[in-house]
Amino acid sequence: MTDPDVAVRFLPFLNPKPEHWLSDNQNLRGVLFFNRTSTKYAAELSYVQNKTLQLLTNGFERRQKTDLQANMRYTLSQHWVLQANVGQGKSLNLSDFLENRNYEIGSFWLQPEIVFQPNASQRLAVQAIWKDKKAFGSTEKAVWQEINLQMLWTKAGKQNINAQIRYTNITFEGEANSPVGYEMLEALRRGTNWLWNATWTQRLSNGLQITVQYNGRKAEGQAAVHIGQMQLAALL
Repeated sequence: MTDPDVAVRFLPFLNPKPEHWLSDNQNLRGVLFFNRTSTKYAAELSYVQNKTLQLLTNGFERRQKTDLQANMRYTLSQHWVLQANVGQGKSLNLSDFLENRNYEIGSFWLQPEIVFQPNASQRLAVQAIWKDKKAFGSTEKAVWQEINLQMLWTKAGKQNINAQIRYTNITFEGEANSPVGYEMLEALRRGTNWLWNATWTQRLSNGLQITVQYNGRKAEGQAAVHIGQMQLAALL
């Protein structure tokens, strides 16, 4: 903030004056859990709220995201675990200078997952996601159907391989090339989307580590995009 009073700069809640604000960030998280340490079953209810305010060239832009969700876990056997996440949320954006960036989106989702872990170094998970999003005060709405496959193989202290592939089908009504459309599609496109990635990390010697990463994506009617990265790190 730019308040001339130094005390208020360090303790802005003493005398809040919006005309002196440059940015503001508020985070609130509360969790109510049951049987968290149990290896058989557990559940938790969480509430998360994030608020940001930023002064830009032509005025303020405010964002708020609120989620209320329940997570459940149940161990079917020694190697199989069933998990589920269900929740609802709201995303709010207010702009002083761009009217098309004023929107409020409500969402509801259901996310079951089954995990197979034969030992401490291998893990395979299959996740299904269903989302329903609707913009309040307008006609934009989106329905997501997604399947997510994740694989992890690790050798303690030496090697780590992590791979993931996602299939997402989005039914969207509205203008995709708009701020509210971008927010509802989460940077994907209406129709079929494929995303995949793999990361390989190998320790070569004490303090020397190499990481190779590959990302790919394919949207309906678009050519596939491939991105590769390699990093060599020396820890002295």
